[in-house]
Amino acid sequence: MGTDQIAPRPTYSAQAAEGLPTSPLTFRPGTDVVRLAKELSSARERFLASGNVPAGIRPVIAESWQRSLELGIAADQTSRPVSAHFDSRQLSEVRHGLLEASFAVVQRLAVGLAGSETAILVADADGTVLVAHGDAGAMRAAERLGAVAGASWSEMEAGTSGIGTALAAGEAVQVVAAEHYCEGYCSLTCTGAPIRHPFTGQVVGAISFAGDYRQTGTLLLPLARESALAIATEIREHVLRDDQLLLRALTEAGEHQAAYAVDRLGNRTILNRAASFEIGPADYANLWPLVRRAMATPEARRQELRLENRRWVRLQIRPLEALGGPVGAVVILTGDRSPARHALADEDWAPFRVDAEATSAMMLAVRDVMQARSPVLIVGEAGTGKSALAMAMHRNSRPGGSLAVIDCAGGLTAAGLVAEWKLAASGAGQSTVLLERVDELGLEAQAALLAHLDDRDTAGPRVLATATGESVESLRGRSVRSELLDRLAASAILVPPLRDRRDDIPEIARRSLDGVSASLLPMGERIQPEAMQALQRYEWPGNVRQLQNVLRRALEVRPRKAIHTTGLPPEILAQAAMPSRGRIERIEHEAILAALAESGGNVTLASKQLGLSRATVYRRLRAARGR
Repeated sequence: MGTDQIAPRPTYSAQAAEGLPTSPLTFRPGTDVVRLAKELSSARERFLASGNVPAGIRPVIAESWQRSLELGIAADQTSRPVSAHFDSRQLSEVRHGLLEASFAVVQRLAVGLAGSETAILVADADGTVLVAHGDAGAMRAAERLGAVAGASWSEMEAGTSGIGTALAAGEAVQVVAAEHYCEGYCSLTCTGAPIRHPFTGQVVGAISFAGDYRQTGTLLLPLARESALAIATEIREHVLRDDQLLLRALTEAGEHQAAYAVDRLGNRTILNRAASFEIGPADYANLWPLVRRAMATPEARRQELRLENRRWVRLQIRPLEALGGPVGAVVILTGDRSPARHALADEDWAPFRVDAEATSAMMLAVRDVMQARSPVLIVGEAGTGKSALAMAMHRNSRPGGSLAVIDCAGGLTAAGLVAEWKLAASGAGQSTVLLERVDELGLEAQAALLAHLDDRDTAGPRVLATATGESVESLRGRSVRSELLDRLAASAILVPPLRDRRDDIPEIARRSLDGVSASLLPMGERIQPEAMQALQRYEWPGNVRQLQNVLRRALEVRPRKAIHTTGLPPEILAQAAMPSRGRIERIEHEAILAALAESGGNVTLASKQLGLSRATVYRRLRAARGR
């Protein structure tokens, strides 16, 4: 970003400049830095008292002071806290890539700056520190000020600083002593430069050097620029390396089937000839959430999707890794399996919608194990409908067979389990045994169950089991013995939470109300549209079970009446009112981001385009960050 992209300079007050030098208060070779620091401190105090920028303050600092004042930054701030949500092991892909690219550069800088009591900081585009490195003395001082990994040093949080101002101005900047907006950082000189992506030019982070202001030197500014460029070069090398891996994997997938490779951020796509004829522009937007989920969750690596050309395809998603980190994925699209899909659609899978995107991975896994003889483990959050799915699987695969349900909760003993197992297994024909809440079995009972599973006759009953957890692996060692888990999870199905399949709510509600005597409800509409909308907007932490309880209570409040919003709990109504505001905030935030992208990150141009003040843009960006 050039100087033409810096925000308009403030109007300087002649009155506020009285008693100060008329020459700019700038550090140059030979400057008495201690005297300069005193003059800057006096200028800062005058600004904080009057809101007018004294003469002599450099434009880049003056603009930052005004932004900090408009944002309401506390000038007496003394340190930055570490975000409670920061976890270096769970960084987003963009931040992980920046961290990886900066590692070698920071190591080289640490060697060159050894003994200088200088802290080296690398932050992401939001100003959150990812790397903090330096001599022991420098790091002790950095820790006192909160210049550590996980702390935010954006201007929206910390005011004028080497990181925040470099990001805001889009250029390298040195902030000396009381040029810092906040009192706690006036003992430092911070020299920062933005790091730009080598292909897009977008600012992806910043590097900064921080040390005692009395050690200020003129060489740190060019060093910051060179270091930012070196990190950008590392990013370029990593991107090219990753693209080579993606291209090789795509080539190995062959040309006989439609396939494409996508990088870990979804920014770059390479497709083969078959895919170019098969996949439409809208398909990529629909495919990306599935690919992203598959890179994080093994259970989601097989999916189904209806393409823009209205053809159903099966997806095989193969995540790629290099040096222990994600690179991207290859997506293979295989032929139309419509006969089997139509068969599923014609069967009774209520309350699940087999054509919904949220349940596509689950229904694909169900199809694969419908006729399997091996045990099937159904996993999901509490109340998601795991038992309902198990019963539907039995109903559609063995319509004439018996279903025996064993509830493993409530302290079921080994002897009790064996007795119930023998009784359940005695059913004739195509029988199924459903082991509900198998993760709540005691260790002795688990051993007994394992023995019976190992001795089970292949002609015996089919075994389905349910367990509460986010995934199969989340159960291992926590509540289920590994041997039993491996035996039960020969095939596994993950049931999505209700908040991810809101389209199922009307059908679940209808089924739940079917159990109520017809005399208690009027003919026709049972849930008014406004109430149904409120139900579909709620997050449902208790999933299907909570929904059923809410419906039951609503009927008790207004017997013989259709369910209205007045019969719903306050927390549901409160959240139902939030999405409208949330949608507006999201739309507004997206508009701001789009304007910033179009203006190359220039807040001034973006604010003019949006018809907002710079302060308003900064405040709303800060509010979005807080959410």
